[in-house]
Amino acid sequence: MSVKLRKYQGGDEWEVDIRVQLPDGTVVRERKKAPVTGRTAVLRWAEARERVLVVHGRPARQKVEVSKVPTLTEFSNRFL
Repeated sequence: MSVKLRKYQGGDEWEVDIRVQLPDGTVVRERKKAPVTGRTAVLRWAEARERVLVVHGRPARQKVEVSKVPTLTEFSNRFL
């Protein structure tokens, strides 16, 4: 488990890089902009986020249904 902090150039914003190895051996990596400012606040937020990832893992992605796109011949009949 590791937490790395990086400050964005020319600003007061921080990027957090969190790596966690789950009990099943899967490695979860999360890089995101911290919602707080100040180095110690960012570190506390990142460590709390790391604990959430260890306990719950990464949330499963929801599958998005893709509608069927008509081919050109199908569309031409409807268009004309």
